[in-house]
Amino acid sequence: MASVRVSYSSIACAPPSEVIASIIKASEVRNASNACSGLLGWSEWRYLQIIEGDSSRVNSIYKLIENDPRHNIEWCIEQDVKHRSIVPSLPMGYLDSSEFPEILKFHVEHDPLLLVNHLISCGAKKYPSSISAAYLSFSGEIKYI
Repeated sequence: MASVRVSYSSIACAPPSEVIASIIKASEVRNASNACSGLLGWSEWRYLQIIEGDSSRVNSIYKLIENDPRHNIEWCIEQDVKHRSIVPSLPMGYLDSSEFPEILKFHVEHDPLLLVNHLISCGAKKYPSSISAAYLSFSGEIKYI
């Protein structure tokens, strides 16, 4: 089974504080039922999410996210991965900007992979038994979706 990591950044259409609890709950259920894992970082107006798992299942979840009216996607990257950074038993981890300050400094012209790596590294501090920063490497090309 081929594993992928899909990472995206989006701009919120309303303050995340109004909807973040429902996003996390729905993501936990959806990811768990698809044997996928994820990590969501957010600030006042931006989301950054990573989803890992079977390629077809992750891409199916991403199509739902892409059509969600609560945000507008800035960029999305798909990477083939040899090892998942986030264990399947963590369907959705989450970090606000106090736990993931790099999200506040990010601008679109910066390297998106650097921000993804920061999110995984910060997630590994909060969820040390569920996230490993040792598996940041990937195989194949980076695909901008």
